[in-house]
Amino acid sequence: MNMANFAREESATSRQEREYEKWLAKLRKIAGNQEDDGLAHSLWVDGCTPEEAAHELTETA
Repeated sequence: MNMANFAREESATSRQEREYEKWLAKLRKIAGNQEDDGLAHSLWVDGCTPEEAAHELTETA
């Protein structure tokens, strides 16, 4: 593998990363920028919708 291919693969985003970013954008639209990145990611992993996550973040704030 040459360095150009290696660099391209290293900087590429995975499908899972793109799905999380899309989910996080929806959460930010609902909850503003008050989300805790660690908690937001945990809620995403647990399968929460952005709406459910916004409610959870509001409860913990």
